[in-house]
Amino acid sequence: MRASIRRLHTPDAAGLHEYRPADDADFSLCVQVLVGPSSAEGEESFDLEVVTPANVARRLARTGPMSGRHLLLVDRFDPAAIERWLHRAVARCEAPTWRELALQLSQVGHWEFDDYAP
Repeated sequence: MRASIRRLHTPDAAGLHEYRPADDADFSLCVQVLVGPSSAEGEESFDLEVVTPANVARRLARTGPMSGRHLLLVDRFDPAAIERWLHRAVARCEAPTWRELALQLSQVGHWEFDDYAP
């Protein structure tokens, strides 16, 4: 089973390509990657933070150590490059079941059902 991106969403703008940071080299942006199985309907959210090293350095100076999980580091804001990277990362994932595939995808972004236990 393979996954495909249905759409990208950011709560900070109408869309990834519409977002305009004040500084292209120092920003942080939440991106929700809505992904589903290529051969079926449905989608689930995998959330990550797109961030520059300058932004991380400012935060580290202010708060100290931080986790790097679910961060996508970029040198500047380039929505096309971000989108290409996300599509490649999702395309590399393959598994026999959706749950196993989602666990792979959760290495890219925080899976909305990551802590769900039925």
